[in-house]
Amino acid sequence: MAKHTTYMSPTDLEHPATQGPQNEQIDRARLEHSVISARAWEGFTITTEDGRPATLAVVDDAGHIVESGPELVDELWDVAVLSYRRFLVGETALHVWSSPSGLFQEKEEQ
Repeated sequence: MAKHTTYMSPTDLEHPATQGPQNEQIDRARLEHSVISARAWEGFTITTEDGRPATLAVVDDAGHIVESGPELVDELWDVAVLSYRRFLVGETALHVWSSPSGLFQEKEEQ
């Protein structure tokens, strides 16, 4: 799954909920200082609320960043898409995860 992390300019972020009839607010806001968007052909886009490029990080319980950057964003996308694909074909019990050893999913019991 080849993807590219792209970034939106500040003008793209001006009132994103009112950028046209194709945009519809579907839930209340949960984020305070960042914008995360996704397109099927691009993957996730992460920016600050004023449009500056940002990324995601995995932080352990001691506050150390153990993973971050475009590779993490791409891996999160792969896990989310694979999990959703499994859901669509009725394999809802399957668990999908990523680790330093690779991308995995539970085997179906037979």
